[in-house]
Amino acid sequence: MGAKQRHEVELDEGPDDEGGDDPFDDEPDDDAPGGRGVPGHGAPQAGRARRWTSRRRLLGGVGAVAVVGLLLVGAQLVVDSGERARLAALAGLPGVVHDLAAPPRLTPDDLRDAGEPVVEQELVADDGTGPRVVLRASQDVVRLDGDDPDGSPGWTVVLWAAGDPPAEDTDGWVPFQPSCVPTPDDASIVTCLIGDGAVSLDGDGTDVPQTWARLLAVDVVDGATRYERDLDLPAPARLQGAGGVLVGGTRVPDGDDGDPVDVVTAFDAATGAERWVARVPVPDVLDGYVGQAELAVTPDVVAVRGTAEVTVLSTADGTVLRGPDGARLDGVLASPGRPDDAELLVLGTGTGASARTTLWSPDGEVVVGGQAVVPSVDDGSADGLVLTTQDGDLHGWERDGTPRWRAPGVDGESGMVVDGRVVVMVGTTLRCVDGDSGRVLWEVPVDEGMLLSLTDGRRVVLQQAGWVSSQVDGATATELVAVDLADGDEAWRTTLAGVGWVDVVGGRLLAFADDGAVLTFGADGRPVR
Repeated sequence: MGAKQRHEVELDEGPDDEGGDDPFDDEPDDDAPGGRGVPGHGAPQAGRARRWTSRRRLLGGVGAVAVVGLLLVGAQLVVDSGERARLAALAGLPGVVHDLAAPPRLTPDDLRDAGEPVVEQELVADDGTGPRVVLRASQDVVRLDGDDPDGSPGWTVVLWAAGDPPAEDTDGWVPFQPSCVPTPDDASIVTCLIGDGAVSLDGDGTDVPQTWARLLAVDVVDGATRYERDLDLPAPARLQGAGGVLVGGTRVPDGDDGDPVDVVTAFDAATGAERWVARVPVPDVLDGYVGQAELAVTPDVVAVRGTAEVTVLSTADGTVLRGPDGARLDGVLASPGRPDDAELLVLGTGTGASARTTLWSPDGEVVVGGQAVVPSVDDGSADGLVLTTQDGDLHGWERDGTPRWRAPGVDGESGMVVDGRVVVMVGTTLRCVDGDSGRVLWEVPVDEGMLLSLTDGRRVVLQQAGWVSSQVDGATATELVAVDLADGDEAWRTTLAGVGWVDVVGGRLLAFADDGAVLTFGADGRPVR
């Protein structure tokens, strides 16, 4: 936002009859010495017209000021409305907290009274008219809750509880968490994927295969089951939703040779019926590590990342739009743009001077120089800007590969795009550049070991994780620093003793303590009970 404007209003103290008679003055003129309205020094001047004119000029001046004041208030209301709309559009993006005006604060009692560790994921926000739907997960139970608008408990659907299958050695696996998503094109239901699979802890990332899996559609108003559908195996481990479908993947051995393959399945969002299945080979397993299927899902495309290559499928029918070409692609990003823009995938390969970045869309692809800088938050305000870094310079590219700008000496390993500004960080330097021109807006030094982590649209938050510091001096404490997005000034700084990491889930700030406790903070910076 720009600076508030100051308006100066000059009130005319000249003769009332300048420029013509006042049509509203039905009092006789008074030309007595001492001027009109306010008498000169000495005895008060007689005359009713003088007193009337004085009052009328005063009222006129007040009226002018009032009109200007109303205009300023109206303009500020428009600005405030636009700011609220901008911040509302940020809600729901990963890494975005509702409000970071107040620093989070903890006392030892807060940690002692944290109770059972519970992680929350907001699926349907509280709009004042219906339940707030939250996925709550602890060591003993995973449940879907519909909290009433006043915050009191409403309905609950238990998705998993301790003792549920699989009945494997509990020291050797971690069960799949139920995966729930807002249903694309139908805000009245939330869809969950449940099953009995698990992740092995033997170091190679192999899954314990599921023996059953099920889609469960839950009504957001009363928690009633809309539909329940058993899935064919192998079934996905988690869901993502876009373009009227629910998509998930799982990595399994394929055929007699046992080479891994990603089985990607799309389901109709309204009914849960299977739309399509694609089997994507996973070449070049790294040092025996099999890993799990990684997908980037958009309304038009599904990008399937193997260990070193990317395959792009059509969201509509699963056909291959881009197959592996031998290039070792180490990342994939679905880049937001203007509403009418085609899908764009940013595929990165290599590091250093030889790094290249491929910009792929259904219309074709182009290769640009540099290593992709993947923003942890991108609100689309920079019109689909793509960032790369090469030889210590930051490059901004249009979606078609046309250079937009180059910022010499502005290196970056991590970044965010918020409100038309690009914030990048490398080492102990945090910089902000204009998304349109690449002009450096501000640059500030930061403490060593800080990570660019969160934003609320007005500030960005850096954190030095307590789990890292505990490896150095044995004391777990997470330090947070909030930096104003407008000018780089430090907004606040705080240290959370006993906290190993701070993250955001569903727009809420969460602190993960070293004893397993999880605390959720409100807008006032205090833990929510």
